[in-house]
Amino acid sequence: MRRELFFLVLIILIILGIVIFFVDISKREQIYFELNTKSNISFLFLVEDDNENLLSMQEVFINIKTGNVGFFGYSYLYRL
Repeated sequence: MRRELFFLVLIILIILGIVIFFVDISKREQIYFELNTKSNISFLFLVEDDNENLLSMQEVFINIKTGNVGFFGYSYLYRL
């Protein structure tokens, strides 16, 4: 029970850290939640500027049965 609670808190902290780090007030954000199978959950975070240009994309995969967490990130930085 303590182990599952620890992993749940860890997963929540990872997701909150990603959202806080990559999302700025001046940019639009979209968050997608998907239950892939009975044991996999994925969160997709898209950050766009005002012109709908994709600035950043992060995806977090969580396997509920094993507690494994996977991360995929892509950031596009450009100069005006």
